[in-house]
Amino acid sequence: MEVDLGPAIVLPRVPRNSVPPRIFDKATVERLLGAVDRSTPLGKRDYAMLLLAARYGLRSSDIRTLRLDDVRWREQRIVLIQSKTQRPLELPLLADVDHALVDYLQHGRPPCSAREIFLRHMRPIAPFSYGNAHWAVIDRALRAAGIADPHPRRGFHRLRHSRATQLLADGVAIDTISDVLGHMSVDTTRRYTQVDLARLRSVALTEAEVRR
Repeated sequence: MEVDLGPAIVLPRVPRNSVPPRIFDKATVERLLGAVDRSTPLGKRDYAMLLLAARYGLRSSDIRTLRLDDVRWREQRIVLIQSKTQRPLELPLLADVDHALVDYLQHGRPPCSAREIFLRHMRPIAPFSYGNAHWAVIDRALRAAGIADPHPRRGFHRLRHSRATQLLADGVAIDTISDVLGHMSVDTTRRYTQVDLARLRSVALTEAEVRR
């Protein structure tokens, strides 16, 4: 009588941060942004939200809670308190982000007294509810761009991972990337080195070296 011993096999424990993060390459990020219909109020909102994730790697929670007072227009910077860590984060107000925010505020945002920048566009008009990860926002963009993603609910996280990986590939110091992403520790940022293929190849042993 044959016995299936499969259930008795103990699999090795794999720490979460040992798994390389899923990312979009640079061209895919730009394709995603370019697919958003910015002629509509909803599209103006979606584009500005996605741009904040793509250019800064902001968490969806920080995009959701971004307030009008957080954007220092005269100083050309964004200053906010991160919702996850409660630590302050200061970022330069990039030109394309500036234009996208202004376009939404002037031509897309429904009238509302709330100080949060981004609002629901269905009644009741109000800020997004706590915990909303905006998966519908990126799902619309993915479908418009014709990009298949089996996990659209993790789309904003993927944009965050993509930005970190691109900064690393551009030669930005890892401690600077850690500051931009608002990580509590630079060790958290080091996981992005797992997908920096160019640098990994540069330190990989050749076949000849292995055979020595």
